[in-house]
Amino acid sequence: MKIISVLFLVAGILLGPAYAIYCGSLSGSEAGSYQIFSQDINRAGFGGLSVQSKGASEWKTPIMVNLSPDMNPVSFIASVNYMPPIRVSGTHFRKNYYSVQLEKEDIPVWEGTFMVSYQKPSQKSSSNTSLSYHSQMSNIKTFFVREPGEYSFTLQPKGKTELDVSSIRLTIKRNVVQPNQAIVIAGFILMVLSIIGFVISNKLAKS
Repeated sequence: MKIISVLFLVAGILLGPAYAIYCGSLSGSEAGSYQIFSQDINRAGFGGLSVQSKGASEWKTPIMVNLSPDMNPVSFIASVNYMPPIRVSGTHFRKNYYSVQLEKEDIPVWEGTFMVSYQKPSQKSSSNTSLSYHSQMSNIKTFFVREPGEYSFTLQPKGKTELDVSSIRLTIKRNVVQPNQAIVIAGFILMVLSIIGFVISNKLAKS
């Protein structure tokens, strides 16, 4: 029973989360890469304490991109580098929201929001002496281009920012693979069945 459950779990992970990640971020070929935001953030540690300084920030938005139907499907992917907060209390959770919009000749094509988040491991100390950057990749949008031409892409913060971001880079990928929802659902079903199998095998072992 346990061996079957393990096989179901592996197959479920491959067909579910792994397949979805591949389609959303790894498939297709790069059509362009653009630095949207940059800021120097320096952090130094002294005896368990952290001191941080930030330089001037620079936004390069909106950016102009050329898109055409032969690139379909097209994915817009944001790669964000940030420093974890020095002190985190309460829920140990911090986040930034960003609004995005694609326009053609001042007419909106699509718009949306994505989130960059940080979850601190639960521990007694509320201080964070990490001196390294954290990274997050978000698939903003996968869509089909209907008309060839020049498009304008805008990204900007939405609401209060709780994370110190050092860079945001937009990568445009062409001819990506769109996930088959039936395959993704089948993967998650196999994962659920594997968990049920583990529970049953443990009960049989104790009886």
